[in-house]
Amino acid sequence: MVPPGGGKSALWGSAATYLGVGQEWHGFKIKKPYATVYFALERADLVQKRIWAECQRDGFNDVPVAVCPGLINIMDPKCVNAMVGTILAAEDKFGIEVAPAIIDTFGKAIACGGGDENLARDQNIAWGHLRRVHEAMARWHAIHIAAIGHTGKDESRGARGSNAADGDNDVSLQIKNEDAIKSVSIYKANDLPEGPLLRFKMAPYDTGLKDDNGDAVAVWIADRETIQAVPTVIGPNLTKNQHTLFSILYRAGIVGLSTEEWNNKAREIGIGVKRNADLYDVRDQLRSKKLVRESAGRWFVDHKSEDPK
Repeated sequence: MVPPGGGKSALWGSAATYLGVGQEWHGFKIKKPYATVYFALERADLVQKRIWAECQRDGFNDVPVAVCPGLINIMDPKCVNAMVGTILAAEDKFGIEVAPAIIDTFGKAIACGGGDENLARDQNIAWGHLRRVHEAMARWHAIHIAAIGHTGKDESRGARGSNAADGDNDVSLQIKNEDAIKSVSIYKANDLPEGPLLRFKMAPYDTGLKDDNGDAVAVWIADRETIQAVPTVIGPNLTKNQHTLFSILYRAGIVGLSTEEWNNKAREIGIGVKRNADLYDVRDQLRSKKLVRESAGRWFVDHKSEDPK
């Protein structure tokens, strides 16, 4: 979810582009290419322009992204067959599996069928239909359905309308505006740690075209730069080694690191080479400050922690 104009469509278009070519995207490794079906209920032409612009900027040829314009009524059970059929048709055309199906936006898809996103009853009907799309596609392979929504004017209050989605979604993300920088955080997840995911900014791409006044026509797309920012918790209250080990783990993102992976990355820059116990000590110190935590044999940054005083 995101406030209007928060870069939601641009970011998803960027992710679909890089997923299609199978290249690393903002630090996230993509093992092989996947196709995307983008149900663009709003401004489908702009979605297409942004994907085209990103391909031009980064030197990509055609990418396997099917942008589907027009309304889709997710209050109607017939939407299940329509969506599954569209996904399978895209796979036939591109010759590879579709990984994400994007609905932009969820509120518009509910309103199309006369539903009200403020009513839990209507949201539950819509999410139930999308769950059936999951189940139908499971005959061939798993798929991720990404439903883009809006926050209200107060971003801290979460998604606009009923909070029924929180009980159904496996992962919920929120984009927040920080002046020119936009931050993406996981605020609810079943099997992932919550907290910051990535930060990005929008940048203009010159299409080479001119408008009626002779001015250059630019399309605003997600910038290629990955903006790494270690939280304010790594202030003067941490030693240099604590700061460095925390930074290593933070940059690993939501997947975290195993103890061995974390140790190896620390040794690469000289920490723990002469005294292996230094790694244990620093790790234990960070945990005691409630900055990191261990779960199922992996370490994660505890983004819920407060600044150490």
